[in-house]
Amino acid sequence: MAQLGVAPLIDFVVTSEEAGASKPQVDIFKAALKKLGNTQIQPHEILHVGDDLEKDYFGSKRLGWNAIVLNRDSLPLSKFLDVPKEDISEDFMEIDDIFDKRFQKPRQ
Repeated sequence: MAQLGVAPLIDFVVTSEEAGASKPQVDIFKAALKKLGNTQIQPHEILHVGDDLEKDYFGSKRLGWNAIVLNRDSLPLSKFLDVPKEDISEDFMEIDDIFDKRFQKPRQ
């Protein structure tokens, strides 16, 4: 993440080893909530970013989370028929702007 320059955008990472489950299993997403430590957070207040359509995008959407799927390979949008265009990004560096727009975070 540091090599990609995205470390400042990431609060934490949950691995399948520490969660005892893998995506899209619900337990790995629950492990992320536990690691967050905030039991008051609502599902619609979470943004999950990943590059696997089924495991990352649909896995987190099943829990009511916001999600972005990274299309790093610039696949045709026809590969993402069930995904709103605003939930697709080709560049991880766009995520900060997407987050700001989605959550109305004021620029500093």
